[in-house]
Amino acid sequence: MKAHSELELIARRYRKYGVSLDKLLDLLASAEARGLPHSGALAWLRLTLGNEFGEEEYFNAEQIAAMTGDTPEQATARMMEFCRTHPDHGPVLCIDRRALAMIEAGQEE
Repeated sequence: MKAHSELELIARRYRKYGVSLDKLLDLLASAEARGLPHSGALAWLRLTLGNEFGEEEYFNAEQIAAMTGDTPEQATARMMEFCRTHPDHGPVLCIDRRALAMIEAGQEE
């Protein structure tokens, strides 16, 4: 998906809260000016807007890595550790217990 198309999808999702495409373009430019890569800035926008307006946003390891500067493997390891140490917060992350057990057992699909 082209980056501008993804930004338009974000704008459509948050339009009901008064978020415009122009505002998102400004925020995206600001995030990139602070050193986030474009993909990380897009994920950061979704994370920020989701937190602000109570919408659920889901991220894969590559998107988390783009926001944090980690590798996808490091991001996955952090998520797995968080699930292990915070079992009551599982829904916060997009890893369910069965997926975690499969990854640990080496049964990734």
